[in-house]
Amino acid sequence: MQFRAKLDREFIVTAELNPPLGVDCSSLVRRALPLAPAFDGFAVTDDSLAKLRMNAMAFAHILQMKIGIPVLMHLTCRDMSILKICDYLLGAWALDIRNVVCMTGDPPRIGSFKEMKGIFQLNSFQLCRLVSELNKGRLPNDEKLKTSPDYLVGCVSNPYSPNLRGEAKRLEKKFDNGARFVITQPIYTTRTLEEFLEATAHIPIKKVVGVLPLRGLKYAQMIAESVPDIYMPAEIFKRLERNDSLAEGVRLAQELIGKARDAADGIHIFPLNHFDTLYAILDCFPERKARVVKKDAGKKRPSTASAEIAPPKGGGNGRRRPRPD
Repeated sequence: MQFRAKLDREFIVTAELNPPLGVDCSSLVRRALPLAPAFDGFAVTDDSLAKLRMNAMAFAHILQMKIGIPVLMHLTCRDMSILKICDYLLGAWALDIRNVVCMTGDPPRIGSFKEMKGIFQLNSFQLCRLVSELNKGRLPNDEKLKTSPDYLVGCVSNPYSPNLRGEAKRLEKKFDNGARFVITQPIYTTRTLEEFLEATAHIPIKKVVGVLPLRGLKYAQMIAESVPDIYMPAEIFKRLERNDSLAEGVRLAQELIGKARDAADGIHIFPLNHFDTLYAILDCFPERKARVVKKDAGKKRPSTASAEIAPPKGGGNGRRRPRPD
């Protein structure tokens, strides 16, 4: 069943994978393969945080061929002109990629080449529109395509935006420009989930809730301080101070997933290529976990020793600014 059909009919579970830094993706494919039957799709990032990785289209194609489940290819405006975005999308469709997640992209100043300038001929709204127009056989210069794709267009949204009403308006605009599903940035509390779903209830777009399982206090601290688009509430640090372990991080994620199953259209897990975390999260879905081919999917286990790093002061990490999406 195609990802589009699953999203229309049932609660979906997807996970995000970062392509490798190099030309060999066999290790990532080997670790993803046993877990693949438990998921409805794997998303492939496009140089996330502006850090160099293998080309997203190439990795998405290889991943889909090797593991046999749909991929959701990320596409940013940062690195390509309008001409290159169009030819990239036509090539991806020819390689059997059917789903694209449109976003502006992280700024180069935080990435591998800090002196680089981004291209940004489009923003996320315009990119959604461009893909939708390609689906109709039209190019931005009004030329007609001889044959056209039929992408399912996705987008992203930030529930921790300081202006949630404004974020809802942005999501509505993306829907108006052709986006049919949204993946949120990681949400950590059911309160934030409820507020986001209430603010966007009027938008008939499929809502897939982002979940980033934390592997302990030190890991949470690292994420909060190094990833510019993530806000982590103080209560999360307090929970991990009391129980500094992967198990507690998974419990936090499970609590959110329990709420999302009744209120949203799916969940999207950000494992940051920690496959043992993906396997642990599947405890929420026994029927899916039963499909896993190899039960020891993650051999490395994180230390549960208490981290000697204090959580940020002032309630959370203070990163309440919207991500450029």
